[in-house]
Amino acid sequence: MDRRLALGLLLLIPFAVAAQQGRASGNAARIVTSITENARIALPGNTNPLARPEFDRGAAPADLPMERMMLVLRRSPEQQRRLDEYVASLGDKKSPNYRHWLTPEEFGAQFGIAQSDIDAVSAWLRSNGFVPGRVSNGQTVLEFSGTAAQVEAAFHTEIRSYQIGGKQHYANARDPEIPAALSRVVAGVAMLHNWQQVETRFHVPRSTRQRGTRTCPGGFASDLQRRPAADEQRQNQRVGTENCRGGTKQYQRVRRT
Repeated sequence: MDRRLALGLLLLIPFAVAAQQGRASGNAARIVTSITENARIALPGNTNPLARPEFDRGAAPADLPMERMMLVLRRSPEQQRRLDEYVASLGDKKSPNYRHWLTPEEFGAQFGIAQSDIDAVSAWLRSNGFVPGRVSNGQTVLEFSGTAAQVEAAFHTEIRSYQIGGKQHYANARDPEIPAALSRVVAGVAMLHNWQQVETRFHVPRSTRQRGTRTCPGGFASDLQRRPAADEQRQNQRVGTENCRGGTKQYQRVRRT
């Protein structure tokens, strides 16, 4: 075999192995089309229930710093199927997975999104002036920072000032939008406000609550998922991520609670 050809094949081996591992783990790239601003979708359930007209005191300053906002990342249907099977096996004494809990890193490796998708989302954030931050070990959340003006331009929403109980707050007035190409891996945007858990203990009319979801103290519909395992564990098994902040709880590993 030609020496140059042999060398070329050797250089390709790591990429082939990585691709095979990606297929085996289910972490294949899902952002496969160009990210364009023309095709967009809204993300329902991403507005704090306290962002109501009676508390509105006008637009927030355009240069208002907005730190450590979070893009909540979405598993693929195939990953969710495998996760459901894994959770069920945790309570099965005949399974090799019986009580084999995952660390956040292991959870991310098996059920997180592909690195190329994280890179694509981060590039989109940078193109809109944001500074991407850390990705959670479980690959369920990507932090980023910016200003109110950047949030309004990128997510097609408004950042407004609200006053409740004599305290001034800011929050998005309506659900944010993202390019449709990102919707395969982005489930929502959290912390587009500065309300904290202790400050959001106000009555919210039942009509504003979403059936089948839980509204977090921060206003973002949680991604907490309960999955049955063995009968004796049905009431204490939690899996997934409860994506709230300001009272955020992130279950980035499979664990008993």
